[in-house]
Amino acid sequence: MKPRCIVTFLLLAAASFCMTFAHDSNLLNLSENQPSKARPAIKVTWIQSSQAKVWDRSEISLSDREPGLADFVVTDGLKQKIDGFGVCFNELGWKALSVLDENAKQNILKDLFDKQSGLRLNICRMPIGANDYAQNYYSLNDSAGDFTMEHFSIKRDLENLIPYIKSAMKYNPELKIWGSPWTPPSWMKTNNHYACRPDIVNDMTPDQAGQEGITQFRMTPEYLNAYALYFIKYIRSYRKEGINITGIHVQNEMNSCQNFPSCIWTARDLGQFIGYYLGPAMKKEIPDAEIWYGTYERPWVEKIDTVMADMGIAKFIS
Repeated sequence: MKPRCIVTFLLLAAASFCMTFAHDSNLLNLSENQPSKARPAIKVTWIQSSQAKVWDRSEISLSDREPGLADFVVTDGLKQKIDGFGVCFNELGWKALSVLDENAKQNILKDLFDKQSGLRLNICRMPIGANDYAQNYYSLNDSAGDFTMEHFSIKRDLENLIPYIKSAMKYNPELKIWGSPWTPPSWMKTNNHYACRPDIVNDMTPDQAGQEGITQFRMTPEYLNAYALYFIKYIRSYRKEGINITGIHVQNEMNSCQNFPSCIWTARDLGQFIGYYLGPAMKKEIPDAEIWYGTYERPWVEKIDTVMADMGIAKFIS
C-alpha cells in the first residue's frame, strides 16, 4: 500500500492571516552536518485580516537563529515523492475573495494556483456540505428519510464552491480535488443536529449533545447504504461539472465533538461503513476514486490500527 503525504493549507475566510514572502535561493543553503552562518535580517510583507481591519499590511524582519548545526539537512537520493500541496475551498473564502475587484481576485488565485508563476497548488480539499467555514448549515440532501437520494442536489454549491474551484482551475486545469464531510445530513445522526455540542452559535439543546467515543451516525443498513449512495452521487455530480474529484476522506476529525458541523465515529463503526458499504459501492460504481482513511486531528495510532489491521476493510483504503 502506497504511503501518502498530504499537506493542506486552509484558505480561511473572515479572520486568520496570510503571509507573502520573496523566495531567494541563497537563503536556503543547508547541507548535512554543516553549521549555518548568520545572515542579515530580511524584510517581508505581513498581511493579516481581523474583525477590526482587513488586508492590513506591515513590514517585519526575519533573522537567523543563533549559529549552530542546521536542523534541516539535504541528502542525495529520493526518499519520498510528495504528490502535491493544496488549500481547502470554503464558502466564506469565496465570499471574502468576492469583496475584491476582479483584478485583485484573479491576482490572488493566480499566485496560489498558476503552474508557472504561482505556488502551483495542485491537490486541494473541499467540504461535502457545510463545514465551519460555511455561511450556514446545509448538506447535499436535507430531505429526511430519502434513502434513495432522490432529492440529492449540489444546487447550493453551484453558487459558491463550484465557481471557486473553477476559478482556480483557470490557472491549473489539472487540479485534483478530494472531498470530506464535516457532518452527514443531520437526519442521519442520532441527535438530528449538524453539531455535536451545544453552544451560543448553534440551536442545539443539551439533550442533543454528543460525546467523544460514541458514534453519532445511525448504524443501521438503510442509513449506511444511503450514506454510501450520498458519496457516489457527490463524486458523479462534481465530475459532471468538470471538477476532478479523485478521492474522499470519510469524516473530518472523527472524534472531535464540535459546536460546528461534526460527527463522532468510533474506529470500529467507521471501518464497518467503509468495509461493508462505502468501499464495495465505490469499487462497483466509481472504481477510479479513492477512499482515504481520515482526517485525524490527534495521534491515535490505535484507531488507525483498528481499521487497517482488518484486511477486509483496509483493501478499500488507498
